[in-house]
Amino acid sequence: MEKILNIPSENWTIPTGFDPGIEQIIIEDTLDTEKKTGIRTRFVRFNPGAGTKEVFLHDYHEEVYLVSGDQILLNKDTLELKHKYTVVNTL
Repeated sequence: MEKILNIPSENWTIPTGFDPGIEQIIIEDTLDTEKKTGIRTRFVRFNPGAGTKEVFLHDYHEEVYLVSGDQILLNKDTLELKHKYTVVNTL
């Protein structure tokens, strides 16, 4: 299947349960979390300074591709830095 997207012109939505400043475009969604079948493909963007305060746990596979900026992982109890993922420009 091929799908060409013009991301800047698509309608971004706020994912259910996420904090303000986080938006998504869902490309494909057949994920059934009860039956553990299907897939979900989406683009998620975090506006500068946006983050999640809830810990999202799920028992299905997830891949993250960081296009720009940083992704910071904090300890959920102490909020101390656990890891910082940074885009490395190779151009």
